[in-house]
Amino acid sequence: KDGVYCYFDNELVVCSKDDKIMLYNNELKKVYDDKDPIVVPYRNDFIKVKDNTLYYKNKEYKRVNEDLTDYSVRDYAEFNDNLFIFFVKFGGNSCIYNLSKNKCEDLDNIYLKKHSDGLFYYDDEKFYVVDKKGETKKEYTNTINKNELDLSELNNHYVYYFYNNYFRIYNLDNNKFSLLDYKINIEANSSQLYNGLFYLISENEVTVIKLDDLSKDEISQEELNTKLENKIAEKIQKIKDDYGVEYKIKKDANLKLDVYNQVIKGETNYKKISDSLDETEDLLNLFGKEFFDEFKYGDFTGISIYLASSIKSNMNMSGEAFRYYDKFLMISLTDNYKSNLCHELMHTMESALEVKNKKIFTRWSSYNPKGFKYKITFNENDSDYKYTIKYGKGDIYFIDNYSQTNELEDRATIFEKVCMNDAKDIINNPYLFKKAKYIESEILKYYPMLKDSAIFDSIK
Repeated sequence: KDGVYCYFDNELVVCSKDDKIMLYNNELKKVYDDKDPIVVPYRNDFIKVKDNTLYYKNKEYKRVNEDLTDYSVRDYAEFNDNLFIFFVKFGGNSCIYNLSKNKCEDLDNIYLKKHSDGLFYYDDEKFYVVDKKGETKKEYTNTINKNELDLSELNNHYVYYFYNNYFRIYNLDNNKFSLLDYKINIEANSSQLYNGLFYLISENEVTVIKLDDLSKDEISQEELNTKLENKIAEKIQKIKDDYGVEYKIKKDANLKLDVYNQVIKGETNYKKISDSLDETEDLLNLFGKEFFDEFKYGDFTGISIYLASSIKSNMNMSGEAFRYYDKFLMISLTDNYKSNLCHELMHTMESALEVKNKKIFTRWSSYNPKGFKYKITFNENDSDYKYTIKYGKGDIYFIDNYSQTNELEDRATIFEKVCMNDAKDIINNPYLFKKAKYIESEILKYYPMLKDSAIFDSIK
């Protein structure tokens, strides 16, 4: 919970958070002094590391040639007659300490995992498999992005790993993959391999995969990429078929715009693309095809969404919306993606209604404080929170400073909260609530097909 992961190790409860390990007895009482910088379980007790000295059962045990003062422990692997400790130095290198050799081997950008016959670790190019004593080390080619290997385990020359809700097997001997074709819906934060079973563990549930039951039909990295690309292409086509919305990724989403000297680069990461497509489908389903058909008007052929990995500009942007040739274009980064999409969709609705010469939100200024004027430009360092939620003194008219830039951003920021079903602050502040209800009434006036949708349920 709250980023802390705990498990039993013999008679100790071991908890880890970030690069710190905490040890408790079976009554959940700490077994070490808070002043001890580093502690690691060992032989039903623990080793304490201070400066360059290891203490076991509160007695000096070994001295290490390296000074470990500035290091913290990311992980460890204990065997009957040996112990490995994975040390990380803030802003610097890491090393793996081998107790039997009393030596710390310098490593760079390495991720450590324990397996039944020793340990394995990996970097961008190789897997390293080491025996329990650290005497033999075998190297294998790694064709997997290391970011995909957070939940991975090794057994008999196979790396089993879970990424993007799919379980995969990597054969170290031939660099080929086997994978399950169905999605596993679990927000796992750790994994374990035991007795032929692969455990995926989240805060609330455990999923168990029996490895003997899995097919070992193998494909190459190129074939795997093709398979992933096909799945993404199918999702994009389904969005177009079901909602008439065009979706662009990778080089198809690259754009250069004179406005604010913008350079938009399309997202290429498979996981981010896949996750964003799922969120897109969830959001579009709230509105329905009839709604999106409203954007096919005159010379306009509908909405096009560009998924961006970066937006370089004179301004700090996470998304934007504007008319682009025959499209109503919406651009969003993958961070806070669904929230961004809600925000830009409000802009797109207003833009489309402007094309149709509809006069909307004519009474908007009456919902603001008397004499209030929008700031026109946004300053990230603006510390004047008057009338915003952060101000917290009753007269709350705006979500944040950004919503005080102009009335378009004001409405989009409110709609973003409503659309994300995150309207608690709106409901609790009467002036904001009145604005939200005005937005609802105007949208339903021009988009009556949304009357029975769940979009405005959070402010009912």
